[in-house]
Amino acid sequence: LEIWYNQGLVIVSGLLPNPDVALDSISV
Repeated sequence: LEIWYNQGLVIVSGLLPNPDVALDSISV
């Protein structure tokens, strides 16, 4: 599940216009 979650973040971050902002919001 953890590996799938990490892969999902990579895919979503690639689709978003601002992946850095998205990752920051998710980490927080």
